[in-house]
Amino acid sequence: MKIITIILSIILLIISNIVVAQDFPTRGEVFDYDVGDVFHIQHDVFFGHVNDPGGSTELKITEILDKNFSENLDTIFYISFVQKISYSEYESEHVYTEDTINSFITNLNDIIEGDEVVEGGEAFNGRKSVKTSYSWENGADEHSRSHRWTLGCGKTITYHRNWSWNTMLLDKSRKALVYYKKEDEEWGEELVLVGLEEEIDESSFEVFPNPVQNQLNIKTQFNRDYEVQIFNSIGQLI
Repeated sequence: MKIITIILSIILLIISNIVVAQDFPTRGEVFDYDVGDVFHIQHDVFFGHVNDPGGSTELKITEILDKNFSENLDTIFYISFVQKISYSEYESEHVYTEDTINSFITNLNDIIEGDEVVEGGEAFNGRKSVKTSYSWENGADEHSRSHRWTLGCGKTITYHRNWSWNTMLLDKSRKALVYYKKEDEEWGEELVLVGLEEEIDESSFEVFPNPVQNQLNIKTQFNRDYEVQIFNSIGQLI
């Protein structure tokens, strides 16, 4: 009887440790953004024949502008300002877009499960994450997938790879959070959206008052940093 009691105690301890170790978060915890949060995401795509590869890259910066909940508190509605620049090996020009978008996250109480829960380390400042990966074969084709969700940062890594031994075609994609800022907390390296060749004219700016004495106001419709030089009436840089 004593031996049975000891065995049952060990089993319960093991089960308890497994439950604690696999404390999977909810969707509400993972997608919990705050106004002012900034996320930088890089999406790299590789495709084509092994002897004729191609690829493209998209860089995206998202800033949370507003946040509201539904009446039953099961859905979060976000308003975000999004800047994107994309380019590929086949295009000589970068394509830049910016827009204010509406999005929502629902089923906030649902659990996000995976292979393991990880905490600590350098990635995402040690925030709790859920990791999962799987692979399968279909004849001569090989497929693999992996994902990572991180508290307060959403889905932080998505990777897939498809390879065919028959056609020698490879298709792989990696979409990852490379930088974020949440209040005073920062992680990663900021993206710089370079290579923009927009046509900007005087109508893009509003300058007032005119004439000016102590303070000059300059407003623009573009949400970016500019270097401004001011000249007086005889052409001197002041």
